[in-house]
Amino acid sequence: MKNLRKRLACLLLSALLLIGCLPVTALAAENGFILVVEAGGKLVIAPEYISCTAGQTAAQALSASGHTFTGLDTGMISAIDGVTGNFTRSDENGNYDLSVSAASIGYLRFSEDMDSKPSDGLKQLMTAMADYKKKGSDVQAAAKKEYDTASDLFVGINSESAKTLASNLNDAVRNYENTLTGEHYAVRFTDGSAAYSDDNYPGVSITAVNAYGKQWTDDGDGVLELPKGDYTFCVEQVGLRVEGKITVSAAATVSAELPQSEWLITDTFRISGSFGEETNKDNKFTDEEWQLGQWSDREVTVPVLDTFTGSVYTYAEYDTGLLSEIPTLTAIYTLASTGERMEKALAFQSLTSGAYSVLSRGAAGNTVIYRLSSKSEDGYTYSQDYTVHFDRVPTLASIRVEDQIGVDQAASIPFAPDTMEYTYKVLNTVTAVTITGTLRMTCCKNM
Repeated sequence: MKNLRKRLACLLLSALLLIGCLPVTALAAENGFILVVEAGGKLVIAPEYISCTAGQTAAQALSASGHTFTGLDTGMISAIDGVTGNFTRSDENGNYDLSVSAASIGYLRFSEDMDSKPSDGLKQLMTAMADYKKKGSDVQAAAKKEYDTASDLFVGINSESAKTLASNLNDAVRNYENTLTGEHYAVRFTDGSAAYSDDNYPGVSITAVNAYGKQWTDDGDGVLELPKGDYTFCVEQVGLRVEGKITVSAAATVSAELPQSEWLITDTFRISGSFGEETNKDNKFTDEEWQLGQWSDREVTVPVLDTFTGSVYTYAEYDTGLLSEIPTLTAIYTLASTGERMEKALAFQSLTSGAYSVLSRGAAGNTVIYRLSSKSEDGYTYSQDYTVHFDRVPTLASIRVEDQIGVDQAASIPFAPDTMEYTYKVLNTVTAVTITGTLRMTCCKNM
């Protein structure tokens, strides 16, 4: 027995020595306190953890917290994050001194109460709310109702009610996290016979997102291991897509075939930088439409002069032999002016349906994905992406034509950056000409 005690004592001593060898900053990083600020009957700063480093005072930790404390240097704080108030303050021990070690306190409350010392119940609620803010976005979404209730009722709450709200919030977080760590079920995705695996469908991706935004992605075998719950799934391969909703309570198979036959009639697909008149009997855009390159794997390139800026108009038709119902047509792109992602609904067989701010003046091109989507009888939505790349064509600022002795020759029409052809009439005494072009220096934004 004595030998056993000696061994235990040696192990304990070794552990203490090991801890003593750890860097002080590594230990201090685990320390910190929970801050809350109330003023005007509202939460100014909801409970959150304030980290501290070794040797920092509470005041120094507050100064480094990212929040603003007017008067912190004097100890007479009159405003916090720009909100003024008749603040009192206290840690869990009833101490208001901010020169104490930050690592020595667990809670710090600012309020307009006569006594800001947090009650036992309030400390529990502060902890629950601060812990909540450190959780992932899906956990926060799952417990948002309980957290919002705690935030709304925080100011002026009594200790027992605070304990109840803390328990409710902790339970909501725990219950959701338990579903994530609980039993999972194999959900197999197929085209009706073959699995959507990398072997069968190279480059395919399968995702499922639960009601709170947590996403699962397959590892290439066409199977997702999912806990019980409701999900939105998506199977996608190079712009072909099927998505829908499923409920998982046991192992299951989801069958949906990616739409392989092309819905968009690419032969009649047209594009222009100006709209047309719907009553135009010639079915033309106002100006000459842009010439498309050769379609390949639902992608095409369109050359556009670098002087163009503005909206892009589209004339599109779908194959009525493949789709009995009218699909939706959406242009997906980034705004040239802000870089913001944009989705614009378009109409079929229209000369006035366009996507705005696609291109700006200059060398920067853009890419627009035209997505056709159709909801099937099985409740799933099927879609195909058609990608149009806009490549900029540089234009000239001027053209100069000289004969063999340096005399300028005159064109039949004045120079214009977007005019591609010129005719020069020269005398029969001209034996040679020199043509010089000056490239237009364009930028990425409109002038």
